[in-house]
Amino acid sequence: MDKRYDTPGLIHSEKRTESVYCALDRRRTGRKLQLYMELSGIGPRDIQRYLSLSCVQTVYRWLSGTNVPTIDNLYAMSRLFHVRMDDLIDGGEGCRPEYFYDREKVRQVNLRIEEEPLSQMGAA
Repeated sequence: MDKRYDTPGLIHSEKRTESVYCALDRRRTGRKLQLYMELSGIGPRDIQRYLSLSCVQTVYRWLSGTNVPTIDNLYAMSRLFHVRMDDLIDGGEGCRPEYFYDREKVRQVNLRIEEEPLSQMGAA
């Protein structure tokens, strides 16, 4: 079967179009957060205080998979646990970050960001 990549993120074939985007698995993400907390000796109330959350129930909802943290909170927790944000989230089987990780592209973007003056960032 001939597959073409006409549109980023989609594989077109004669029979169907498959999405290669992964959906976040909230339960597995909650379990990962729980494991990082256990390994770090950090409890839900510690996370609540660290992120200045109004109630600890927010953290429990993340751990149960009911909700997921915002990007800001994921970023802060990645710094707290000394891991990448991708390490905190899980897309289920077949959606591991290493499958999609382009180290060279990341390196190039990081170099360009370091070279740009802050005043030019965000200018279109």
